[in-house]
Amino acid sequence: MLDLHCKGIRRMPDLVRRTVTSILASLSELRDDSRGVTAVEYGLIASLIAVVIIAVVTTIGTDLANLYNGIAGGVQNAASTN
Repeated sequence: MLDLHCKGIRRMPDLVRRTVTSILASLSELRDDSRGVTAVEYGLIASLIAVVIIAVVTTIGTDLANLYNGIAGGVQNAASTN
């Protein structure tokens, strides 16, 4: 926690001193709070999973398109020879 006994803090009016103390205490609590860090980690994991899914779907989609085009070409060749 930050040192509240720095120069001049004792000369501040009571309301200002309480406000400064309250703000410093809130900042200290925020610094020690790890919930935000966990949310960021989950967000990074979710984005990595999304990137992998997009890459896999794109690859499978390209392979399926090539497969269907090959089948369509084979069917056209078979139809034209008969």
